Amino acid sequence: MWVNLPRKISITDYLLVIVSCSLSFLVLGTPLACRSQVVINELYYDHPGSDQGWEFVELLATGDLVCDLSGAYLEFIDGRTGGTRTVWYARDGLEIVPGGYLLIAGSGRNPSPGLLLTGTLENGPDAIRLSIDGRIVDLVGYGDLGLQGPFEGEPAADVEAGSSLARRPDGHDTGCNGTDLVPADPTPGVRNFHSNDLRLAFSNEPEPPCRGGSSTQVLCIEDIGLYRFTSMVEVEIAVYVRGATYAYDRIRQRCVLSGARTDSFAITVSIPPSELVAFESIIESESDGNPANDTARATQHTSPGTIVINEIMYRPLDGGSEWIELLNRGNRPCCINGWSMRDRTGMWRLISDHDLWIEPGGYLILAQYPDRVIREGIGGTVPVYGVSGGWPVLNDRSTGEEADRIELADESGWLAERVGYGDVIGDERGRSIERFSGHACSSYPGGLWHRCGHAYGSTPGRENSVGGEVGFDASTLVISPNPFCMQRDRTVEIAGACRGGENGFLVRVFDMEGYEVRRLYGEEGGARPFSCCWDGRDGRGVPVRTGLYIVVVEFLGMGGGVCRKETGCLAVYDGYGGP
Repeated sequence: MWVNLPRKISITDYLLVIVSCSLSFLVLGTPLACRSQVVINELYYDHPGSDQGWEFVELLATGDLVCDLSGAYLEFIDGRTGGTRTVWYARDGLEIVPGGYLLIAGSGRNPSPGLLLTGTLENGPDAIRLSIDGRIVDLVGYGDLGLQGPFEGEPAADVEAGSSLARRPDGHDTGCNGTDLVPADPTPGVRNFHSNDLRLAFSNEPEPPCRGGSSTQVLCIEDIGLYRFTSMVEVEIAVYVRGATYAYDRIRQRCVLSGARTDSFAITVSIPPSELVAFESIIESESDGNPANDTARATQHTSPGTIVINEIMYRPLDGGSEWIELLNRGNRPCCINGWSMRDRTGMWRLISDHDLWIEPGGYLILAQYPDRVIREGIGGTVPVYGVSGGWPVLNDRSTGEEADRIELADESGWLAERVGYGDVIGDERGRSIERFSGHACSSYPGGLWHRCGHAYGSTPGRENSVGGEVGFDASTLVISPNPFCMQRDRTVEIAGACRGGENGFLVRVFDMEGYEVRRLYGEEGGARPFSCCWDGRDGRGVPVRTGLYIVVVEFLGMGGGVCRKETGCLAVYDGYGGP
């Protein structure tokens, strides 16, 4: 009512008052309206390793007006206790433009002045609340917050380390955290999702590629856009010698996506004869709106590397110790400071945080109980160390094709060695398995391992009993040297290889009258290539006489029966009057 006005108001004055009040309402109402169109668009609270400095909260203006955020603040709400703490205050005059992103982040992300996130966010169940002048503008709860927790509609699902919670599509707000926000790759300060977006990655970590051979790389294309992608794309993969400018091999391949969210395909490339190789793959499509995730890169050691696992003791004598023997194949000393190892359980364990050197051609033993290995003296003068991160207890019974798998990663985290083994020593204890060749790729067909043939059951810190390079690629029986002079040559090497379907072998030496002089070596379930040595002595340890001898290798089938034989003639001289 206007009865208390001091004078009578004309119609013109009355209209002016109404217009003035309306303008005042609009001016005062605009900040409130635009502020209500600011949402928490992305939230990152669980960084791999330490979270400190890497967390962030991303705000997005969804309206059509520039918004003044003076008086705005973010609060962290503990989902278990209900306690709150402020993690950010807006400075006076801070504005956000329509469709603009504002990144409030930890110090590790170098935030803009006034946008530093203080304190830490915690893994769920928790919540983040955006308020302006005491009025709640947006609330995001995540994890199992219960029925009365701080969230809108229902809480969003908790995410794994390295993933963020993001609105899909950007700014989408129906008032339900559980449907509005989804796990996503972190995109701090930029758009979360594009209309058409393909992401390229290597689908898994393949076996270390064989040096100078070929490698099949499996690439995964993920359709993470808002709309299904069904057009043709081209993928190129290139292989580089580490540090080189020009590609060693490069292959382009076209593929048509099936409309599924995930597709994968394999490309085989040639591998250079070098220690390290780098793979780079690029996906090309005119329809892809986000080129930032169209390239995948990986660096790998080739196999065999400079450091190889040369011998494994996985079933020691009672009271003994498991151990592995490392061999340096290179011509320079190698330091394994910062390297890690793991078995099939998948937990990486630091080997050492101080310098451990292996000389060229030298050995180093890593043991479950180093003191027991040293006390037994089986390694001689070879260094014996424990594993700083704890020993991964090795399996000694096969489950499927493998009993266990051992991997080594260098100080950069790149896979340097991966070897699997089956149980080839039966119920015997105190016998190791030996790599048949230090030059064999870890994924050699038929496996790497033979049971140790030494009388002591193992050869830590010295040449393997079943080693040698003569039989590496042998498909027929090889005897070297032949003629064999005991005094000059000391031993003669007998090597060969099992064929498909053959599961073992037995090596025997006969004189010309058909009597067995020596049964040298045999096993079932080992590697296909084999190599063993004969010192020219019979089963009693007496040197044989000068003459001709027949070497017979019997190859065993899966049932243990002999399915093939190979024979060779060997001339033996006792060292006096020989050639």
